[in-house]
Amino acid sequence: MNENMMDNIDQQLENLRPPFKEGSKEKAKASVLARINNTEKKVISINRRRQLLFAAAAIALFIALPLSLIIFGEKTIAPTSGQVSLPDGSTITLSDNSSASFNQLTWSFDRSIELDGEGYFEVEQGSEFTVNTDLGQVKVLGTKFTVWENDDELVVYCQEGKVNASGEILSKDQYAIISLSGTNRGTWNSSSRFLSHNVKEMKFEETPLPLVVETIEARFEQRIELNCCSDSRFTGELITDEIGSTIKILCEALDLESSTDDSGVIILDR
Repeated sequence: MNENMMDNIDQQLENLRPPFKEGSKEKAKASVLARINNTEKKVISINRRRQLLFAAAAIALFIALPLSLIIFGEKTIAPTSGQVSLPDGSTITLSDNSSASFNQLTWSFDRSIELDGEGYFEVEQGSEFTVNTDLGQVKVLGTKFTVWENDDELVVYCQEGKVNASGEILSKDQYAIISLSGTNRGTWNSSSRFLSHNVKEMKFEETPLPLVVETIEARFEQRIELNCCSDSRFTGELITDEIGSTIKILCEALDLESSTDDSGVIILDR
């Protein structure tokens, strides 16, 4: 309380009159000061309440805005969608039994897609483009490539440009099969968008043996270990509904030997 206010109170109390009931100047002054203090406390309390409400509203907005971006910006892609154009002009096409999602609202500063299954991408130049899978990330700036997430292995095939597949740098016509047990790399020249389309047809043309084995694994859900001949190619059909017959045809064609370990894994060797 400033000095001028105190002088004003003293002047007002010089001649004690109603509405003051106090019998002395000192008591009346104390009563006035008490009223002023109560008023100031109420003002402070109201201001404090406003500050708390403003802070709560700011926190609510801080939480709600990201959630709104996630909920309202999320778009899911299905195989039946065909070739889907992304906000920057890049495209994605999904194979059967696959799905993908991305956020339309955050795309301008976060070009990332969540992929489950297999997708073929044609990426426009720009900021980093990331495909996220359960088995790793594939990052590019602009290129054409296929990503196939198959059980415990990630298969990436680059048709144009360069990609970074979980640390493996792939150029045109290079592929990598990445798993916990290691990485298998090779070269291949194919015009096919998808690697998994052979899972049903089981038809191959100059296909690298590791990719043939990967296809057999996906078809029969059987773990196969290739211990040799990773640079071999296979051309032909593996038309059979039984894995034993399929492995036999493959072994005869490439002069391989097959065996099974204690855990049931099929081992191919020479």
